[in-house]
Amino acid sequence: MRKHKPSLIFPDEVTLTEEMMEKHGGAKHYRLDVKGKQIIIYTSAGDIDAILEIFGTFALKAHEERLMRNTRWNEVMRFKLIDPNKRIFQTMRYCYLGSIDDWIAIGAPGSLNTVLRSFVPHIEQDSYFELF
Repeated sequence: MRKHKPSLIFPDEVTLTEEMMEKHGGAKHYRLDVKGKQIIIYTSAGDIDAILEIFGTFALKAHEERLMRNTRWNEVMRFKLIDPNKRIFQTMRYCYLGSIDDWIAIGAPGSLNTVLRSFVPHIEQDSYFELF
């Protein structure tokens, strides 16, 4: 059993992230997680909507819930708390260039609201790959 580590992320910051994903996010199907000083956004590895289309609308909700539980999720963006006193976050995305293949910082650090507004709309968009 691991020792429970208290999160440095406030519940209202998680709520703000969820609201931004709902309003401005490019991903319809996503998950949020909080680990230590980070809010992490995951998106579905598969096309859930295309799979649901196969089932048709007769039992859409039941199938969607099952798919959401059983799909594989990819970590696509992190918002790392770098100054707990001022509540300043650094945005990170995974870089898929062969020579890097690692997490890179993108944009300037800022308030969570600022970095969410700047980067959440790029999730699952071609513009995501242009963020440096």
